[in-house]
Amino acid sequence: MKHLGILALFILMLSAACTKKENDDCLYFERARFIEASLPAFGLVNQVIPVPTKFACTNGCGQFSSFETKIEGNTINVRVIAKYEGCVCTENIPTYTETYNLQVSTPGSYVVKFVTDDDAFLISLISIQ
Repeated sequence: MKHLGILALFILMLSAACTKKENDDCLYFERARFIEASLPAFGLVNQVIPVPTKFACTNGCGQFSSFETKIEGNTINVRVIAKYEGCVCTENIPTYTETYNLQVSTPGSYVVKFVTDDDAFLISLISIQ
């Protein structure tokens, strides 16, 4: 009887370890880190201004997903969001280039902050006429 209880406990532990978790789909989105952003000094109101950027993901499963823009007065914060897909990822830190399209509807001088870390930015200035 003692061996039967141990065997049942072993089978229960083994089946719990092999059960796939519903949240374990190996897909998530996370902010990546800007490395470069080449913003011109001038632009026109309502004109799309292409800004070449370079960013890094944290592992080999990362790739570009989107840009997030937050405007507060004359400050524009830009974040790059990476999509990580895959359960087994290489440990390399890939870098990618993407074009961020800046468009401003009001003339003035703007500070554009490209987020690199939680409290760090690549800061550029642009005058919109």
